[in-house]
Amino acid sequence: MTSPPHNNNLTDHGTRIPRSGRRSDKASQVASMRNPCAKFRIGTWNVKTLLKTEKVEELKQEMKRAELDILGICETRWAGNGDFTSEEFRFIHCGNEKRGKNGVALILRGKWKNNVLNTYHVNDRMMMIKIHAEPTDMYVIQVYFPTSNSDDEEVENIYEQLEDLLKITEEKSNVFIIGDFNASVGEQNFTSTTMGKFGLGKQNERGRRLLEFCEQINMIITNTFFETPKRRRYTWKAPGDINRFQIDFILVKKRYRNQIKSSHSYPGFDIDSDHNLVLAKCNIKFKRRIKVLEKKWAVDKLKSDPTLKSFQELMEKTDNSSWEELKSTITQNADKILGKHILEPKKPWMTEEILELIKERNIWRNKDYDKYKKSRILLQQNVGKPKKNGWMKTVRKLNI
Repeated sequence: MTSPPHNNNLTDHGTRIPRSGRRSDKASQVASMRNPCAKFRIGTWNVKTLLKTEKVEELKQEMKRAELDILGICETRWAGNGDFTSEEFRFIHCGNEKRGKNGVALILRGKWKNNVLNTYHVNDRMMMIKIHAEPTDMYVIQVYFPTSNSDDEEVENIYEQLEDLLKITEEKSNVFIIGDFNASVGEQNFTSTTMGKFGLGKQNERGRRLLEFCEQINMIITNTFFETPKRRRYTWKAPGDINRFQIDFILVKKRYRNQIKSSHSYPGFDIDSDHNLVLAKCNIKFKRRIKVLEKKWAVDKLKSDPTLKSFQELMEKTDNSSWEELKSTITQNADKILGKHILEPKKPWMTEEILELIKERNIWRNKDYDKYKKSRILLQQNVGKPKKNGWMKTVRKLNI
């Protein structure tokens, strides 16, 4: 027996009728179309190798299961640079001349694979892509830092290359730096400007260097800001599982930190690697800015000969040797002679009483439909007459 179709509008108090006139599922589709890339999932994973064909297929299946849109990969061990498509996935990779060592890649799924504006192949440890997204374009940098056995000079070279890449990005763009940093920032009992309270283990020298870098470029380590069990914090386990560390991170700009709704490791996903997938769920929304109207000078007064003459006389009395002095003189004289326009409301007929009725209507909108309906009718009755009188005054001024 087949089950009846699910009704999204059925509630404990009967069937809900959406005010917009659309069904809830249709309304969500419209919102998604209006801002197609506001919600997304981004992750990073050290997969140890992708030289085996079956491992690529396994990775694609895990991306589907995790509903990932963008995934950064470390240790592909592929040779050279490339860009290819497989089903709904686009692989952009960067590697050595010979295969078998290091290698990074970024994989984009679904609609995201067609949104790439530019690619930057740096070396077998770093690459970047620019993606068209709403409400702002996005840069994703995938990194694979040297292990603890490497020299500090090699690590510093990576940081210098990262700084060079960041100079390419626009100041207001949304930037992600993801990957295996081979650094432990440790656990702390307070939230700092760059990391939260939910790191793991002890901080090492490479971890301190990473925090300095984040402070320098105004970025935060997202997967230290969300309270999760320690089994969801570690990203790498040492051979024999003798110890567990948090060394893979997702970094974002401080100004975009609110887009991150969750960020932590997912040990339930498996690709035969000693690293865990680190995944961040994002939803970017910009705050609506209130436009401040500036008063302008009443330049129409210059059409009057006396006013124009007064303004010219004042200007002739001053001696301006630089642009800044001239600008200051013009401003002072314009304020003195012309003054500023008085800003009038767009609807002069709007009264305090009408504004109060609008507030009352808005209060009852989502609380009591009957009271909302009555307040709306009362508002319409009170608006009609002042609005008509306002139009009549405008008509008389125009002599129509």
